[in-house]
Amino acid sequence: MLNLPLFSSCLLSVSLSFSVFVSLSLSVSLSLSLQERIFLTLSNYIFTAIFVAEMTVKVAALGWLFGDKAYLRSSWNILDGILVMISAIDILVSLVSNSSPKILGMLRVLRLLRTLRPLRVISRAPGLKLVVETLMSSLKPIGNIVVICCAFFIIFGILGVQVRIDNLCNPYKKPQHIIIHL
Repeated sequence: MLNLPLFSSCLLSVSLSFSVFVSLSLSVSLSLSLQERIFLTLSNYIFTAIFVAEMTVKVAALGWLFGDKAYLRSSWNILDGILVMISAIDILVSLVSNSSPKILGMLRVLRLLRTLRPLRVISRAPGLKLVVETLMSSLKPIGNIVVICCAFFIIFGILGVQVRIDNLCNPYKKPQHIIIHL
């Protein structure tokens, strides 16, 4: 069932429609009518239920942890699972909350993290998935180069301060030309 093109297409369309939903819900002003708030809340419940059902089907088909293709063996599935759990926690906290300021602050963070759900589209588009995986694999070599560049900047920064320390400490001293003989 997971390999069926219809299943993947349906989940891709749900993910894309959720992206539209998130962009609409973030772009509306805070002064929403009661009907609009109810619509946004119910839409969030429906999308979360669909994503929980997808996660359940995947776990049932692939297994949770054991096996070569287990759910937790794929980083894309881990991302999906984390986003589904964030959505479920958001719903639970919003149902239980007493409108205390601490709870409202936590809800804002959870709803902000909900905007990461469109990243699920990456795992369903093979070309986009390849591009992202290639970029992620190039981060380690680029990170090594950045560390070397930072080391050079620090070394030459310290040398520059040591050479010009007299002028920095005494602003009334006339600048002298420094000639370095090689």
